[in-house]
Amino acid sequence: DMDGNTPLAKLKVHNEAINAIVFSPDSLIAAVASADGTISLVDVSTSEILHHFEGHEGAVLDVAFSPDGQQLVSGGSTALIILWDVASGETLKTFTGHADFVSGVAFVDEGAAIASGSGDLSLRKWDIATGEQLQLREIGATVEGMALGPDGHNIIHFVDHVILLWDPRQFDGTHNQLLGHEGQINDI
Repeated sequence: DMDGNTPLAKLKVHNEAINAIVFSPDSLIAAVASADGTISLVDVSTSEILHHFEGHEGAVLDVAFSPDGQQLVSGGSTALIILWDVASGETLKTFTGHADFVSGVAFVDEGAAIASGSGDLSLRKWDIATGEQLQLREIGATVEGMALGPDGHNIIHFVDHVILLWDPRQFDGTHNQLLGHEGQINDI
């Protein structure tokens, strides 16, 4: 209740820190990523836990829904990226290639590819159908957080106190810098 500052529901879905929460495209489900290495899918209207995904050996740092809401991608502290089926909770594919934690993931190319950012100072683009790495961009800094804009043609992420905006269709193109923050940025 926004007027009375009263919670609508209280959920106990994880025993450790929550690192990311995202809504499905239809806003009916929330995916909750935790330091305990799991992801919970929660029905927003009933607060019921629909699925509890396990597959990361360390913390889950970021999570994103596909544009159609049928798949979920997660990145974690062990450099592993996992593609999940939302309906069944099954692992569809894993992506390896980063040398350090994966702190940002997003679906790009109308859901045909995944963009990821890592503590290995790189951005990568992955083909969902084959699992192959399509592109690599060394950026020289740890990528933190990642979100895809509603138009599907802009990704935003941050490095230190600078927000970067870019078009994943032009992977090697220019990152527009959104300057002005003097302190730390914690989330996108």
